[in-house]
Amino acid sequence: MLELEDYVLIEVHKALDHLTASITGDNTSVSHLNSLLYRLPSSLKTTTPPPKPLPPPPTKPAAATGSTLSLRPRPAFSLPARRRIPVLVNANKIPILRFTKPQPAILSQYIRSRLVLRQKRLDLKLKLETDMEIAKAEDEWDRILFARGIKEEVGNEVDEFGRRQKRKTWTAAIYEALGQTYKAIEDEGVKNKEMARRMVGIIDREKELAEVERKERQRVKNEERKKRKAERDGMVDRSDGRHEKKE
Repeated sequence: MLELEDYVLIEVHKALDHLTASITGDNTSVSHLNSLLYRLPSSLKTTTPPPKPLPPPPTKPAAATGSTLSLRPRPAFSLPARRRIPVLVNANKIPILRFTKPQPAILSQYIRSRLVLRQKRLDLKLKLETDMEIAKAEDEWDRILFARGIKEEVGNEVDEFGRRQKRKTWTAAIYEALGQTYKAIEDEGVKNKEMARRMVGIIDREKELAEVERKERQRVKNEERKKRKAERDGMVDRSDGRHEKKE
C-alpha cells in the first residue's frame, strides 16, 4: 500500500507530465489540468508576477587607461630617460599598451577587473538563456489560468491615461534582460577594437618622435665632437706658434 507522501509525489509527477504535454497542444492534458485547477483552493489559484531580472553588471569605466592614453605620446622633456616604444599586448582580448617590464601592478589590477566584469556578463547570459525555458513554461501556465478566467491578464500598473496595463510575461522580462546583456558584451568588443586602434596610432607617433629625438641626439653629439676637435686644433696651433717664436 502506498504511503501518503508517495501518492502525492506520484500525482505531482503526473501533473508535471500533463503540463509539459499541454505546451505542445495535447487536449487531454489541458483538460486534466483544468480539472485540477477547479479543485484547487482559491488561495492557490494565483501566481506571483514575474520577477524583474537583475540588470547586467554596469560597465566599469576605464578611467585610468583612458586618461593614460590621452597623455600619450609624452613630450621629450617629461621623460625620465630615452623614449621607449610601447608594445601592444592582447590580454585575453583586452588591448594593453605595455611600456615597461615587469608589468605595473595597477595595470594588472585593471586587466583583472575587466576580466571579472566580462565573466559576470557571460555568466548572466548563460543563466538567462537557461531561465528562458522555465519562463516559457510559466507563461504557458499563466495562459491556461487566463483562459479559464482564474487569473486576470492585466496587472495593477496603470499607464499615463489611467488604464490598467497588461501583465508582463515571464519571457518578455527574460528577453529584455538578455538584450541588455548581449548589448553590454557587444559594446565591450567594439570598445576593445576602438581602443586597439587608438593604441596602434600611439605606437606610430611614439616611433616618429623616437626617430626625431634620435636624430637630435646625433646632431648634438656631432656638434660636440666638432667643438672638441676645434678646441684640440686650436691648442695645437697655439703650441706651434710658441715654438716658432722661440726659434
